[in-house]
Amino acid sequence: MDMAGSDLVEVIGEFEAGGLGQGGDDHDKALFRAILTGVFEQQRRIDLDIHGTLAEGWKLERLDSTLRAILRAGTYELLCRRKVSAKTVIHEYLEIAHAFYDGSEPGFVNAALDSLARKLRARELGHDAASAQ
Repeated sequence: MDMAGSDLVEVIGEFEAGGLGQGGDDHDKALFRAILTGVFEQQRRIDLDIHGTLAEGWKLERLDSTLRAILRAGTYELLCRRKVSAKTVIHEYLEIAHAFYDGSEPGFVNAALDSLARKLRARELGHDAASAQ
């Protein structure tokens, strides 16, 4: 959506028609739709959470659009998909980052999502809220 200036409905339709990769089965399509819609609806909160993981002086807009999308989707899952363990979310988005990047970006995704998980899922990870901040 960031790169092409497409809207939510257009991107979901393209994925479901198979235009973004293989499209997947009905479960994949429903999950993609839920994550994309969730990110869209929660983007202000998600972006604030991600911003909190960035080094001082860095802005989310400075990140590559694919990297932003990976972080936004991973953050959404940490926030709203509590049935999926934080470790699984981090692992899955680290794998996605590796599919797009060969450099330091996957490590950045890992560190950012780990930091967010410690904040958003402190109890699940066995951290108290004070030490997570």
